[in-house]
Amino acid sequence: MAEPEVIQLPSLEPLHIAVSKGLNAFITVEGFMAMIYCTFMEPAPRLLSLLSIDAATHVETKCRIINSVAPYRLKGNELKQFNALMGRIKRKADLRNKLAHWQVGYWHKNIPVGTVREMKAMKPRLLPSYFTAGNLGGSTPESVTLSEIEEFFEGCLVLQRDLLHFNELISGPKDDGDEPRHVKGRSVRKKAA
Repeated sequence: MAEPEVIQLPSLEPLHIAVSKGLNAFITVEGFMAMIYCTFMEPAPRLLSLLSIDAATHVETKCRIINSVAPYRLKGNELKQFNALMGRIKRKADLRNKLAHWQVGYWHKNIPVGTVREMKAMKPRLLPSYFTAGNLGGSTPESVTLSEIEEFFEGCLVLQRDLLHFNELISGPKDDGDEPRHVKGRSVRKKAA
């Protein structure tokens, strides 16, 4: 009888780390979304605004809430910039949901694998849970690679910076001195130095 062949699969640790970093990066994006919402809700106390947006647990719901307020607080180019930012957030939310709900495992185009050769070709990926419709029925499941998660992380860092910059833009007075900034029902005066 032949000795069983030992197969050494690549470590899953880099993928676990990338998933953690990606989730944390998106949590910060959600924090900046909340900050923008608080700016929209001025002069309401920030704590009350934070409590109200935090009550929405799903990012899609938070986006709908913030989007419902924006047209009453922004106009022109600011509204266009805001809509572009929200579009970026919504695109990122799809992968964020996969990071939160899928599992780290090994992937091969012929799952379930049946040969040693196929087993050796398995790659670490983020996959739908093994016991979901996405993995049952003999079709190759969708997967997310380490490089895709790393790109997501880097993209979240850029998005965080852009959200912070946007909040600063809509929070400050216009460049024409001490004139108050009026935007559909909101007036923000420059603080005395």
